[in-house]
Amino acid sequence: MVNNQVLVGTDGQGLKIYNSDNNTIDDIKLNSAPIDFSNGKVHSILRDNNDNLWIGLFQKGIVLIPKLINPFHYYGSKSIFDNPIGESCVMSIYEDSNNNIWVGTDNEGLFELDQNGKQIRHLQPNRLTGAIANTIMCTFEDSEGNFWIGSYSKGIAKLNRSTGLCEYTLPIKNEKIFSITEDRDKNLYIATYGSGFYKYNLITKRIDHYESSKDEKNDLSRNELANDWINYIFCDKEGLIWLGHYKGVSCFNPKTESFINFKNCNTIITNKVGYVITEDYKGNIWAGTTDGLYYFDKRTEDLTIYTQEHGLPNNVICGICEDKSFFIAKNI
Repeated sequence: MVNNQVLVGTDGQGLKIYNSDNNTIDDIKLNSAPIDFSNGKVHSILRDNNDNLWIGLFQKGIVLIPKLINPFHYYGSKSIFDNPIGESCVMSIYEDSNNNIWVGTDNEGLFELDQNGKQIRHLQPNRLTGAIANTIMCTFEDSEGNFWIGSYSKGIAKLNRSTGLCEYTLPIKNEKIFSITEDRDKNLYIATYGSGFYKYNLITKRIDHYESSKDEKNDLSRNELANDWINYIFCDKEGLIWLGHYKGVSCFNPKTESFINFKNCNTIITNKVGYVITEDYKGNIWAGTTDGLYYFDKRTEDLTIYTQEHGLPNNVICGICEDKSFFIAKNI
């Protein structure tokens, strides 16, 4: 008896719970337990003084089920019961205006989930016209309600969410699209892996292409894109475009068409790989790199770095998100 509930250990069917309302014995589903013991032989059950549950398994050891519920839910190849996103690596996650979650994967296309993590549909790659690409690097919903998909092998596509078909209408084909954002003037910015970035106006349909000079002189005084291999592109509240690339982090001003906006150079963070960029509620810029987490004050142009010496578990920062707290994803 645990919390006035009767738990039943079985010899080959895992852990059950007695449902007194309908007089049935039901499965206990733990989708992200350390091991799958749904078919295990549960030979002993113990509740300790802190209300943690200890499950003794024949020939498999002990499973600890803490009383405190883990606020994080896991979905993926190690899910025991429900896996809504397949077996492949996750390349991108995006929430649209309908509060649905889009998960781009490596080689399995795109998954759409509801807010409870239930799969709505799986858009699978195939050879038909309008099919989605195998590997989805990013997704983005613009201010006109269009839903864009950036892929590793088929460039950028506009997804018809009613039919599930892709329209490859922009002349940006066979590019590796790593990131997409939009400014206040309805310009899309499309970052590529090897060809700089594109600016596409949703109203006029004009496309501009920005690339480096490719001479590898590393002249920071030049008013040009410093590197063509762009991992991330971000538009801040002022309308400035921030780029994380293989030579660091740069800033582009669409109004002046200038790459020299701070510190009299075209790259603010240098000799690092820029992976991710965001802006906090005060308007400061945060950038994750191969050499730590950078904080840039646009007003004073002060640049501060945080590394393992300051408490980070790893210096390679691949993701940043500001909520009530600041979440940082590191390289494993």
